[in-house]
Amino acid sequence: MRFSKISSIYEVCSDNSFYYILRNNLTNENFFINEKEFEKIKSNIEKNESRNEIKELKKAHILVPEDYSEEKYIEYIKEKYFLKEPDINIFYFTFNNECNLACRYCYVEGSYDENKKSLSMLPRVFKDAMNFIENFLLKLKEKNKLSHKLSFIYYGSDPLLNPNYVIESIKKIDNLCKSVDVEREINIITNATRITPGLVKFFKKYKVELAISLDGPEEINDDMRIFKANKKGTHKKIMESIKMLKAEKVPFGISCTIGPHNVNLLKENISYFKEIGAGGVGFNTLLTAKNKKIPFLSINKSNDNLIQASDFANKNKLYEDRIQRKVKAFNRTEHPHFKVQQEIRLLLRDG
Repeated sequence: MRFSKISSIYEVCSDNSFYYILRNNLTNENFFINEKEFEKIKSNIEKNESRNEIKELKKAHILVPEDYSEEKYIEYIKEKYFLKEPDINIFYFTFNNECNLACRYCYVEGSYDENKKSLSMLPRVFKDAMNFIENFLLKLKEKNKLSHKLSFIYYGSDPLLNPNYVIESIKKIDNLCKSVDVEREINIITNATRITPGLVKFFKKYKVELAISLDGPEEINDDMRIFKANKKGTHKKIMESIKMLKAEKVPFGISCTIGPHNVNLLKENISYFKEIGAGGVGFNTLLTAKNKKIPFLSINKSNDNLIQASDFANKNKLYEDRIQRKVKAFNRTEHPHFKVQQEIRLLLRDG
């Protein structure tokens, strides 16, 4: 008898006591036990003893025989819940690899080689991408395999460096989703420095939501997020864009990167983001870069502050994405959870 390879054990410390979560990662079935009970289960495993608790863990495929085949169990789950084919419901757009900012912690810019070429999606590639989406969705519609909701996410560098592609593709997506009778959501992740009054009215008309990169008030944000051309801070320009969005009641959230400049002020940032009208916040941690030294940040420190900030956000009725996504992962769902490829990325191509 052993723990299954598709199970996980999480150790939790609270009030000087240890607790354990035993979890089936496919079915999201969880068992919360104290330290004494966990030690007893380990003893039962060593002695190959059975009791009601052990039987429950076996039933949940958390404890399994030595010769148990996880591969066969996964295939059984796929057959039972019709998961042989991935449910495609997310499309990513990337129109360019250039950015108008020079954020001091940017791992993307810091990973480019010196001979990096600036690329932007060619018109024929854009046309091919739109035709691909149309044909793909129409085929899914014919097979009755179209998801009830589709997400279209505009990513970057910054998608608004190519505003014509953004406008044209959103119009096309809106018409296409109406023709196949499917709900859609459109999200643009942007540094908000290229937003214009015309774009704001367009976003309102087509019910586009935005995630705006902002690390806090001016003195915090501008310590890291600066323009490439003049090295000045971006906060003033971002706030001008937010003012336009609020005037037209276009929903937006905040994408906040955690670094040495704001790790001790995450709760204060929550209050600030709520004050400026954000509907939610997603915190991002720093990533390493190949050719650039990224500011060092203690993982333990950032995690502790992040958990406190998430709790503070919840109490202040502001949705915080990073921790809440982890919480949702522990909730029991209607069908097993597989991390399969459920996205299609439509990227720029050179030449």
